[in-house]
Amino acid sequence: MKIHIIAAESGISFFSSLLNYGVTVKIYGNPSVKDFLLKDLKIKEDYISDRIQTLFLNSKPIDNINNAFLENGAALALSAAMPGTAGALFRKQGRYAAMRKQITYTDNIDVKKNKKGEIILKLFNMPARELADIIFESGVSIEKETLSLFLKNYNKGLEPYIRSIYLDCKKKDKKNFFNKYLKSGFQAINLKATFS
Repeated sequence: MKIHIIAAESGISFFSSLLNYGVTVKIYGNPSVKDFLLKDLKIKEDYISDRIQTLFLNSKPIDNINNAFLENGAALALSAAMPGTAGALFRKQGRYAAMRKQITYTDNIDVKKNKKGEIILKLFNMPARELADIIFESGVSIEKETLSLFLKNYNKGLEPYIRSIYLDCKKKDKKNFFNKYLKSGFQAINLKATFS
């Protein structure tokens, strides 16, 4: 099932909340985290170095995004600088990085080679708000359970921002669209959103 939503730009904050839950994105080969962010997601290099301060790959903090490689099934989380002790401790290449040496991501030389695959991508705080348009315009896949949980919290607020919805390239009535289609038998949807 492919859904394309055209939404008001002022509704991006609702979509950014969905990134906290995690979305599935395609990868090609085994790119480094840096290459994935730059080339696949088209995020500017200065944004990556200046704004994205905390990264986790498979629940391990990353210090060197050039030497962290993605493989099918990986989970990547991105955040701006987090407050407090946790923020200082997990900041990439931060002054306290040595204190978390036991749990820090190290080069995965044994990464399983793949031509293409999928990863779970999660974004938090400012990157979620500032990159939602880029992520959703490139298209993501969302599990039915994730979408159900998200809509339980945000559906009423989201609906006024949606201008139109297309299901498999056919325009649909946006009123109660998600509630209606969540009752169908799909396991995941491919979602693309355009903001104007």
